[in-house]
Amino acid sequence: MKKYFASVLLLVVFALNLSASDSPSSKSHVSLKALDSNSALLSIFNYGKSDITVKIKTRDGNLILAKNFSSEAILLRKLDLTSLKKGTYLLNVVIENNEILQKFSIDSEGAVSVDPNQVVDYFTPRVKQEDSKLHVVFQNIMENSVEASIVNEFGVEVYSNGYANDSFAKTFILSNLTPGKYTFYLSSGSKTYNKEVVLK
Repeated sequence: MKKYFASVLLLVVFALNLSASDSPSSKSHVSLKALDSNSALLSIFNYGKSDITVKIKTRDGNLILAKNFSSEAILLRKLDLTSLKKGTYLLNVVIENNEILQKFSIDSEGAVSVDPNQVVDYFTPRVKQEDSKLHVVFQNIMENSVEASIVNEFGVEVYSNGYANDSFAKTFILSNLTPGKYTFYLSSGSKTYNKEVVLK
């Protein structure tokens, strides 16, 4: 069963907000996105830090896979689906008493599609500001190293740091910066992401 879970990243930090399926308690977010042939990226942001059970079932409800994870705040896994035949399946994520279902299908060529189909942008960090903290999760599938920087509204760089070409999860503490508008940049090669940050 372990072949379904090729580990991409497992880091524990405060969870980020992610556009995805929400549990009724709004304490978790789950996202499944198609990657290349026979694989998909599973992202679970577990605000309550509860135990997680991940299952894959057939359309008829027959269990194919079940795996438990303990209290991870952030769980990212690349799912290897090469053993699944053409058809429709259900991803079943259980967090506490909440059950989240995501339907996906595999065609005769092994291509994975999620309903609605979401194809991963290989340079899409997940960023959430919480007061003077900036939570960042980035899955780097590119070959280049990654540089993070923060620039104030006058164009002065107040923070800069480089990271190897690995995925990472990090919380930036901005309490030492004066109130005002800043821009957070994440760049790798020709790809750049930016987000405005307002400190009060």
